[in-house]
Amino acid sequence: MSAARIARRGGLVRRAVGTADLARSGPRQALLDAVDIALHHGVQAFTYPDLVRRQPARAA
Repeated sequence: MSAARIARRGGLVRRAVGTADLARSGPRQALLDAVDIALHHGVQAFTYPDLVRRQPARAA
């Protein structure tokens, strides 16, 4: 639910999951549901290097 709320507001949605959790159907489905709802709300996927490149240059 938090992914949906943050995505609706245009915020940064970060999802992380351990490999052991992906072996269990409940946590795996919760992660997939969070991704689906975030994409439904127009969230754009990117990696950490992408995030660093998107930061505006700071004035010296």
